[in-house]
Amino acid sequence: MWNHLMQKVIIGLNVIILDKDFKNERDNILDATNSNGLMTRPVWALLNKQSVFKDMPSMNLDISNSLEKRVINIPSGAWL
Repeated sequence: MWNHLMQKVIIGLNVIILDKDFKNERDNILDATNSNGLMTRPVWALLNKQSVFKDMPSMNLDISNSLEKRVINIPSGAWL
C-alpha cells in the first residue's frame, strides 16, 4: 500500500533560512512572494508556544526560536 501512495504523492520540504541580519524581512518576503503567485509560508509555531503545551517544561530553545523567525517554507514538486 505504501508504494501505491508514494506514486501519487510527492513528499518533500524545501526551506529558505534567512541570515540573522534579515530576520525582520521574513514577513515582507512572504508578502511579496505570495502576492506574485509563489505560495510561501512561515515555519510552524513551536510546540511549546501552543496553548496546550505552554505550561509544560521545555529545554533551552534559543536555536529553535531563532529559526522560527527566519525560516520560509517554499513549494516543492515536479509541477514547478
